[in-house]
Amino acid sequence: MFATPVIGMFIGAFIAAWKAKELRIKKANPKYLVYAVAGGIMIGFGNFLGAGCPIRHGIVGFAGLAIESWIAFPAMVIGVIIGTKLLIKYLA
Repeated sequence: MFATPVIGMFIGAFIAAWKAKELRIKKANPKYLVYAVAGGIMIGFGNFLGAGCPIRHGIVGFAGLAIESWIAFPAMVIGVIIGTKLLIKYLA
């Protein structure tokens, strides 16, 4: 049940790349692999510290007026803004 959206995401990305004539296999840059693994570890640690999944905080927690969601979700938005600015500054 949970794998269906993930499979659909891969199929959709494949079709989009194929239709745009950008479908190709290329070697991944090891530098970005390190960034991806480090980001995954930080996301997992953040989920642990933030008492659950960001989707739960953003949708269910806000609707249920859970105080941890009213703190966690704005902190996530601020983190995304800061992270995006850092990525643009150092990787673009």
